[in-house]
Amino acid sequence: MSTQQPPASKAVSPLAPVYPFNEPGQPIVLHDGLVGGLAPDDAPGVVELSCVPNLNIVWRIGENSVLGGSSDSVTLVLRRPDGDAPVPSVWRGIDDGWSNGAAIGKADAPLKRIVTHWFNLPNFRGPITLTRTTEVGVSWWQGRWGIEVGGWKVTVDVRPDHARVWKNLHEAHVYVMTDVMEIRRADGATFTAAEAEPLLTAMHVGVSFALGRWAAPILPVGEDSTGNIIWEDWRASHCDPARDISPGWWYEREYASLTDFLGRVIPAFADPDRLPAVRLQMMLGIAAMNDRGFVEQRVMIGAAGLEHIMWQTLVLEAG
Repeated sequence: MSTQQPPASKAVSPLAPVYPFNEPGQPIVLHDGLVGGLAPDDAPGVVELSCVPNLNIVWRIGENSVLGGSSDSVTLVLRRPDGDAPVPSVWRGIDDGWSNGAAIGKADAPLKRIVTHWFNLPNFRGPITLTRTTEVGVSWWQGRWGIEVGGWKVTVDVRPDHARVWKNLHEAHVYVMTDVMEIRRADGATFTAAEAEPLLTAMHVGVSFALGRWAAPILPVGEDSTGNIIWEDWRASHCDPARDISPGWWYEREYASLTDFLGRVIPAFADPDRLPAVRLQMMLGIAAMNDRGFVEQRVMIGAAGLEHIMWQTLVLEAG
């Protein structure tokens, strides 16, 4: 990031994350307040996206009178300003537990945009310049990339201090929010979370296939035309620890190849008849490319992916 500002006409303000950027390995707080469903009275509690040692939704209760049994199921009722939010969960200890996540709000509610948070993306230094003003002055950095395909407009902004949080990755398994992504309809129309789900899946699998390891868009938040949050999805999608060098085929400064690739992946995932097969083939490809596994396992997984493609081509499609 530079403190020398480019011409104002060439720089734009970055997207703001709904959940603030975290430090490497630090949790992201999803709820900090009263929690019901555990006792006759509400108790103070915290729900977080834990980033150590893996991405998980965890919670803890700060009231000693609320005690649970290990592995017992429970539904947390989060008292939020916009209404109660139930979160199916499991006790781990006497005052904490974990959850597979929850969808908060209605998946069929009309949205104007979705903001989601990417974890463990390298700094691809998008071709569009971003700028912001802080107490120390004006700074700018190369950090925006976008694509329009299938009626969708996707914008991805790199966090301003990416270089700082991306250091010393070899010393620990690191999970850190690196980018913010915004999804809109290209014509400005509203859409639903259910309609955007294939696009989110395409971006998750497609970018991971390009990198040869899993990176993930997590914590999508849907806003209506007035900017009110009316839908959220708390799920810890599959994500590998951050790495400075990715084993995939994509070089992160080559925007044209990624745009061309995702321009093919997104329409394929939008077709419900094609999505399951293409997703499986690409997931097998990611596992075969990821150099953290044994060579023999990677060869077998890659062969399974190729066999699946050939079966589809020669048998199902009568090629």
